[in-house]
Amino acid sequence: MTLNKGSLLLNSGQRLFVIAVLFLSGLSLLAIWYPRFPAMQDYPQHLFTAYVISTFEGGIFNWSDYYYIEDSAGPYSLFFLIVVPLAKLLPIEIAGKVYISLVLGLIVALVFVWNFAREKDYPSWSLLLLFPVFFSQMYYMGFTNYLISIPILFFILFVHERVTFESINKYMAAAYLLLMCALFLSHPYSILVYIVLASAISICNRKNKVYFYKSLVGPLVAAIIFVLWYVATFSNLSALMQGEMDRQWLPLNFVLGFFVMPLFGMRMGIGIDYITAFGWVLITAIYVYAWHNSKAVPRAKSPVKIMLLLTISGYLILPFYFNDYSYFNLRMSLVCYFLIALALGNIKLGRNPSFIMIMLVTGLMLQIINTQVKLSGETEELLPLLDQMEINSAVYTIYENASANAIDREYFYQFHSHDHFYYHTLVGGGVTPKLFPSKMNRVKFKDGITMPDIAAAPHLYRYILVRGEGDSSRTIQASHTLKASSASWSLYERHL
Repeated sequence: MTLNKGSLLLNSGQRLFVIAVLFLSGLSLLAIWYPRFPAMQDYPQHLFTAYVISTFEGGIFNWSDYYYIEDSAGPYSLFFLIVVPLAKLLPIEIAGKVYISLVLGLIVALVFVWNFAREKDYPSWSLLLLFPVFFSQMYYMGFTNYLISIPILFFILFVHERVTFESINKYMAAAYLLLMCALFLSHPYSILVYIVLASAISICNRKNKVYFYKSLVGPLVAAIIFVLWYVATFSNLSALMQGEMDRQWLPLNFVLGFFVMPLFGMRMGIGIDYITAFGWVLITAIYVYAWHNSKAVPRAKSPVKIMLLLTISGYLILPFYFNDYSYFNLRMSLVCYFLIALALGNIKLGRNPSFIMIMLVTGLMLQIINTQVKLSGETEELLPLLDQMEINSAVYTIYENASANAIDREYFYQFHSHDHFYYHTLVGGGVTPKLFPSKMNRVKFKDGITMPDIAAAPHLYRYILVRGEGDSSRTIQASHTLKASSASWSLYERHL
């Protein structure tokens, strides 16, 4: 890639863009590191798994009494391949945040690559939107492997286009191979998305047979690898081929509401965040005005248009639930956001709109930081109870109310449903019956180990954690005594 006259060295607009990217990167890091706990629903159980793997042989904790570790280097493993080695050198909480920061770093790198690879003498200001977009629904859901797969996916598409139109050298081939391996290790859904989007690039080059066939090689190889992995991992291929898989679609209003949630600060049913909503309205107005007043209307490359059309169609048409795999269509939202930012990148903003854009995105980031702090504070309510619990204990958790207060309760009704895993990572050891029920989970119960419901075997659990109010407290008082309370949490200990 060569720097043109609009490069960082010669163009004041590009220099301002670089400063803005670095500034927003700092705000994003503040959103990650200032709150103690990342505002991510599934994150605690992923951190727990990494902690078990990293300390399994240490002899301090009783993991081996209940669990065994299944070796795996396939999809869903990238988080553990990164965090487990870090956890041997750093505290587990720090290791987890380093991983999240790495995802952010990939997005920052992607912003710079996209911006300076364009043959334009003005910055692609829409790429600044990727910073608030990073803290999207997928972030709050805590889909750690899926999150890192998205910047990897777009790096591959970037390289894929150049492999198609340029001669392939050893460095480009190595980058392509490395990125494909990283994508495979991160998330299988993103492999499918890559196959579809890379095929869109092929469709755009169908008139040129050489480019057409070159662009088909990558998605074809990825498809073969995915099918081989799926057949080797799952036993329901015949049901898939016969159309007998379980599927479930959500109401259209729910699907559309999920898509626009970032525009309202992740708040819909509990009152929207008007500051965030107003910020997005102004950003939209800036781009509508800039587009309307352009002498030569900038146009996104046709592959981007086709890819955006495909992702939006997939988001609206695909089921929510598919063969024990949920959020099947909703995951596409993050891909749509990235493509929208890329499609808007060719619209030129003047100097004043550029400064306004920076201020508006900064405002969005400050609101995000505020939300992160509030959600971390909700999780921190558990800490006083953890201080009163012994290590290596069996813990049962009852969630009468697992929703968050700072974000929408309908879409994030399970937001705190994995907070109990912090006992096992911060206090250490013990056992929970609530392991993630996935074949891909690396921490599994040993043969013969069963952890029944509290009603069936209350004596197995030294502690019971209860979040929210309900009838469960009366049921468990026959076997456990209330030891302490903290905000919405109650801690019960087995009768001595």
